[in-house]
Amino acid sequence: MNKPLFTNVVTVNQKKEVVETFLGDLKNILKWNDEIAVVAEVEEGFKIERVSQSLNDSELVKVEHKDNKIYYHSKGNRLNYDVIFECTSLGDKTELSETVYLPENVDSHLPISILKPIVKHAFGSKLYILAKTLETV
Repeated sequence: MNKPLFTNVVTVNQKKEVVETFLGDLKNILKWNDEIAVVAEVEEGFKIERVSQSLNDSELVKVEHKDNKIYYHSKGNRLNYDVIFECTSLGDKTELSETVYLPENVDSHLPISILKPIVKHAFGSKLYILAKTLETV
């Protein structure tokens, strides 16, 4: 079972359907996350590799679209986690929330309470860039 670590929310000047379609194609991550160097489709999903060293240098990501949410299930070389995007239509705009979930049995050697605000800020910054990118689609 996974537990939520944090949620970030942004309003996007784009229709919900466009946002969901864009997020549903993981190859689009290269357009808004400059820390990702490679996205390669593999049998199990997508393999991503980062430009610089991070908690996970590489990850295997499965994308799932269900219950009006887009799920990124990530298995990393150090940490597994899920990112769940939820879109709410606001007419011609969309409220986009991103919630990061960690397994309840996460490695006890990781200082999650110290990392949480840093990771939340990093994800929030990327979410803002994602919103601006979506506005040009």
